[in-house]
Amino acid sequence: MRPMRTTFILLLALTAPRLLFAEIVLKVSRFPDGKVQTGTYYKDGKEAAVKTYDERGNVIAQTGVIPDGVVNYYENDLLNSAAAYKDGKLNGVSKNYHPNGKLKSEESYVNGKMDGLVKTYGEDGKPLTEMTMKNNKRNGLAKIYAPGGILMSEIFYVNGKPEGAWKEYYESGALKLEKKYVNGKISGIVKGYFPDGKLRLEGNYVNDKREGPQKFYFPSGKLQMQAVYKDGTENGIRRSYYENGQVEGEGEFKNGKLTGPVKLHTKDGRLVTPKK
Repeated sequence: MRPMRTTFILLLALTAPRLLFAEIVLKVSRFPDGKVQTGTYYKDGKEAAVKTYDERGNVIAQTGVIPDGVVNYYENDLLNSAAAYKDGKLNGVSKNYHPNGKLKSEESYVNGKMDGLVKTYGEDGKPLTEMTMKNNKRNGLAKIYAPGGILMSEIFYVNGKPEGAWKEYYESGALKLEKKYVNGKISGIVKGYFPDGKLRLEGNYVNDKREGPQKFYFPSGKLQMQAVYKDGTENGIRRSYYENGQVEGEGEFKNGKLTGPVKLHTKDGRLVTPKK
């Protein structure tokens, strides 16, 4: 009797989790282009809800109610996603996976809208993006990484719009570019740097448009070129320089177009006479 009782207890232990926590599964059909056409939700093997989509991804019909709990979706018998639902809406953490099983993304939802930390990962498990969402809009610091998990840029968002400092980095970690956003538009001084930290460019912006002198530099730090802009269009004298400081060429622009002749000089400052 003891062996039979032991076997019965083992079988009960193995099957009890499935009996107590029935899996909720999503199955989909697709349009020829691969977009989801219908999504059918099953619980205990029984159909619970069906969503129908148009080719733009909009829900055009729904029958039934998506069960509360984690909904699993499989592709080729591999777990592709696991999303938490409550009251028919995404609520809680939703996770997506790469074919190799590593985490692809994790998102936080409240009442069907992204709310909280959102992260994406490469197939190597290293981070690709990280940001905070509020009511489906970016809010807070967002970070973008290069493959391998190297930080490439970071920017702060308010109600879905960039606000404040935006910084980009080289793979070495050195600062590459910095600019400032006001109400979602570039405003203020933009500066770019060479990998060694020396200034590569600088110029002023107003409402996403260049305004005033725009300067570019040689890796040595010497001025390479300077142009003047007004309301996003080049207006004024543009000068380029040799690295020894001598003017290489100069011409005048008006409304973005070159007006008049271009003056060219040799490295020692002599004016180059154009051939007739």
